[in-house]
Amino acid sequence: VPTSSLIVSTQLNTAASTGTTKAAVTTNLSSAAMTTTINLFAAATFLIISS
Repeated sequence: VPTSSLIVSTQLNTAASTGTTKAAVTTNLSSAAMTTTINLFAAATFLIISS
């Protein structure tokens, strides 16, 4: 196997894994933001009901 094709495949693998990691981080951040928002709404609703 020529060295150049090995380098290209390595770069492709790196790009793929980096893209996957970025997607996972983005998903985690957005779900964390959603959870925080839901918790804030729940707390606000609870405060309104209990007051």
